Amino acid sequence: TEIYTLSLHDALPIYPRSFFNEAMLTCMAVAMRFAVVDVMYQGDDDVASALFLDDLLISLDMSTRLSVIDVIWAYQEKYQILLFTHDYAFYDILKSRIADMGKKSEWLFREMYRKDETLAMIPTPLLVDDDSAYTKALAYFCKNDYAASANALRRECEEQVKRLLPYNKTIIESEKGCTWSMPQTLANMIDGLKDFYRSIGMSNPTPNLHLYRERILNPLSHYDVRTAIYKDELRKAINEVRKFQDIEIERIVPIKDCGFNVFYQIKMDKDDTHIFMKFNFCDEWLKYSYDGNEYYTKPHILVRETDVREFTVGKVYTLGSVFNRMCKIAYGVEHPELYPQIKDVVVEVEE
Repeated sequence: TEIYTLSLHDALPIYPRSFFNEAMLTCMAVAMRFAVVDVMYQGDDDVASALFLDDLLISLDMSTRLSVIDVIWAYQEKYQILLFTHDYAFYDILKSRIADMGKKSEWLFREMYRKDETLAMIPTPLLVDDDSAYTKALAYFCKNDYAASANALRRECEEQVKRLLPYNKTIIESEKGCTWSMPQTLANMIDGLKDFYRSIGMSNPTPNLHLYRERILNPLSHYDVRTAIYKDELRKAINEVRKFQDIEIERIVPIKDCGFNVFYQIKMDKDDTHIFMKFNFCDEWLKYSYDGNEYYTKPHILVRETDVREFTVGKVYTLGSVFNRMCKIAYGVEHPELYPQIKDVVVEVEE
């Protein structure tokens, strides 16, 4: 019998790259990482239950990525998953995949950009809420994409104006006998917002909005090679729209509770005086908080029942006029300090 020996120096090195492509090697590496996670961290109370995945699938083709995503999802019940990527197409696919699974409410999506404009500056991160048009406008501005920034800013402006205005101020009333309605134009809503501020006694925090709408938001929202892009004006427009965020709003009676099917009541009892009114809201009732002050809208109400002789069943009055008159009857004209807060006496009741 002959015995052959082979020294280590005579053996050829064997590398995985000799047999597998980059995608297959990545899949193998991912499998080994998850195997390590399963073995090392199972049941260990001293280890945080989180997985940090940084561009884990960058070398994979799209069909393989989707398969690996399904493997990752199998760990989301046991671990908090933080997945990072610079591949925007993959980011969109992840969002769509999560939405298709009905898990969108369980995930947070964020984009991050650098805010500085020169490489000499220390990078400052800008975290962008995926659903916020305002932060997208900032992000595009930092990337010098001023047209995209203006488009996002216009959407933010429309959303903020619609948030602040009562619903009936954001639509065009339907024609007589028709049930359709159309949204108001941004220009009309800005005009309506100025009048609305005046009606509730609130100062206008965005007095230059029409100017920026005409010079920045409108021209840059349409393709026009002749449009001059003014960076400083766009920056000022961004700062102007940001002021909307300082205004807090409480919908005391939202639009869904206006109409004939939801009833409210005011009752006042003082000594031998007992008065009441039952009514429906015709308009939203809103409270605004800005710069340390509170402002209330003046909704109209339809009287359904009352024992106050000054008011007629079936007629429309403003809530404020009804409240003030009832206070004077119950507490007297000489003692306004005894009047209750209007929010405390308006209550929803059964039909």
